[in-house]
Amino acid sequence: MNHARTALYKACRRDLILSEESFQTLIKAAIYDPDPSFNRHFLEPALNAFGHRRVQASLLGYLRAGTDIERAGAANAWYWSALPLRMPTVRAEHPAATGSAEPDDAPTVGAEWYETALREFVSNEHLDVRRCILPGLPLRKSACPPELHGLVDAAVAIARPANWSAGNDLDKQAVGTIRNGLRGDLRWILLHLTEETARHNGHLDILRELLDGRTRDRIR
Repeated sequence: MNHARTALYKACRRDLILSEESFQTLIKAAIYDPDPSFNRHFLEPALNAFGHRRVQASLLGYLRAGTDIERAGAANAWYWSALPLRMPTVRAEHPAATGSAEPDDAPTVGAEWYETALREFVSNEHLDVRRCILPGLPLRKSACPPELHGLVDAAVAIARPANWSAGNDLDKQAVGTIRNGLRGDLRWILLHLTEETARHNGHLDILRELLDGRTRDRIR
């Protein structure tokens, strides 16, 4: 997987024209990439060549009808699906067929994703699916229509740490593999959620420091 990422990264720095067939190849590579940070290297060329709407619609399709492994991977890939287009040398072979998202489409696709992810999180007991959906799930009633408020309450109850461990063996193995054929257990999943939350908070703090120049010792 690392060799594929490296080769694609180098190709994106030159003139790269992507065929129609390459779209699903890139989407599947992003979904099946076990690393939720580096899967962006497959998703970003697809975004630049085929547009946000088509990429997001494809991920939404996997969340709705894919296997549990594909649902989890689609949730990880969705995190990067709104990246700005910064690869002008990456283009589709047939630009007219890319289905690029218009600005007004973004809220619609996002709303469909949110509702689908919320329903999947509540109804699907697969640990990997819930683990991957949860970080991108805004569990606020203000973020959804009234008819979904009951699902938000159910999701909040499921997401509480005590409920993840209550009645479950912390050594229970996940169905999907993490990398190199290794399988995580419930203990690893809970620790990974904590690690990912801390990592993203750190990223935000780096951006803040770049903006205002204040370091921790000088923040009061």
